[in-house]
Amino acid sequence: AARGVQAAVAGVVIALVPRVAEAAGPPGFHDRDAGLALAGRLYLAREGARVALHGAPFGVGLGGFHKAFLREQGRTLAAMAPEAAERAFLNADHAHADWIEVLAESGVVTLFVFVLLLLVTMVSLARTRHDPAQPWRRRYADGILLSIVGFLAGSFFLSRTQLQSRRHGLAAPRSEEH
Repeated sequence: AARGVQAAVAGVVIALVPRVAEAAGPPGFHDRDAGLALAGRLYLAREGARVALHGAPFGVGLGGFHKAFLREQGRTLAAMAPEAAERAFLNADHAHADWIEVLAESGVVTLFVFVLLLLVTMVSLARTRHDPAQPWRRRYADGILLSIVGFLAGSFFLSRTQLQSRRHGLAAPRSEEH
């Protein structure tokens, strides 16, 4: 019975999230800007993959995505008519996806280690859940597993650089920014 109530609450929340987002956003946001946001993310992914390809196998270096992205985007825009290139230009300082940013900045070896670390952690936690001698471990393992799943889901839409406290006004600006 408890599982049924949890499923019903989850269903209601999932059904309401788009409605709340639409009501909270500017008029027409859901129809117009959501499509633009998706198109922008796909464009970033495509150009980010080109950055990774040209930086292979070790990437363009930590913090180097912005400069490398502009260089790759310049190659793409050069093939377009000036008006189309002006509309397509995007000054992205991060990839909006951890997987692409790790691959572009640090290369395929680092991405492999990153994925391997997550997989080993998840397998270890799954094993920990089934320890009959210490049942309290199941709750902790479930919490950590859910946190990792949330991170994995968010990493397709966010980059770790978006989460820096400086970008959100939580840290004092550096002196060279004045």
